[in-house]
Amino acid sequence: MKIVLLAMLALAGQISAPRKTTDPREALINALHPPPKLKEPPSAMTLPSGYRHASSVDFEGNLSGEISKAGGLLITYSVEYFLYTTEYPVDKSQYREYIEETINERLLWRGFRSGRYEVNVEQRRKPDFSFVVHFSAAVKQSSDAADMLTIARSMYTECRVGFPNRFPGYDQEVSLDESQAKYVGKMTGPNLSIEYKVPLFPYQRRIPIDKAQYREFAEEMINGHHLWRGFQNGQYEVNIDVCRVPEASHVVRFKTQVKESSQAADMVAIARSLVGSDRLRANGCVSMD
Repeated sequence: MKIVLLAMLALAGQISAPRKTTDPREALINALHPPPKLKEPPSAMTLPSGYRHASSVDFEGNLSGEISKAGGLLITYSVEYFLYTTEYPVDKSQYREYIEETINERLLWRGFRSGRYEVNVEQRRKPDFSFVVHFSAAVKQSSDAADMLTIARSMYTECRVGFPNRFPGYDQEVSLDESQAKYVGKMTGPNLSIEYKVPLFPYQRRIPIDKAQYREFAEEMINGHHLWRGFQNGQYEVNIDVCRVPEASHVVRFKTQVKESSQAADMVAIARSLVGSDRLRANGCVSMD
């Protein structure tokens, strides 16, 4: 996406270490748009065998990534800091060989544009704008980008997480924290103030859970969903696993400041309500309704 990212490509599709420079202009560019570093891909993204992942975050908070395979395809992708920046409906006239499909009620569209083949993955949508992850690669024909399409499709999930129901005696506020890509909520009652976070991207929490990090750890299963709780970092925490794949889960986390776990009974009840039988879909995930 950015010139500095393209400059970091190594031979045979491998990703190299950042090159040291004494040029102040180049140093400034690297500070504002850091070269990608090798790291694990986002948990919502599955890579075919042989691919490596690198990413970085620029001074504006935009995430840029590179996915490469020795002797194979080099894929770049980007996620904007400001959500809902892609206009909707899609301007199909910009693309050559335009194709679209709908997966779990979200749009995926692809085609050639500006000399590259693009695959765009819709994560959320408002009436006039979408929150989109953009993939692209330099290929001569669309069939050469089959691996990129496979990676893009892996980001679609049936899990759509809702927010806690209104709870008697509690006021609720919800806002979008774009820097963390999470909805942040606060519920305030007579004797308890509860904070919770709902990730935009699914499958952020690796499993199994490290029980050793909690004091007074307790867990239970509710309609096939895992709930675990305990004291951590001076707060009482309740985590509810609303959707799961083999190695990761999509978790809504609740926190409050109490001295004894019994004082957090309302928070436990609120968390349990997220996976009550009246809110489950046929696929076992929570509805946005």
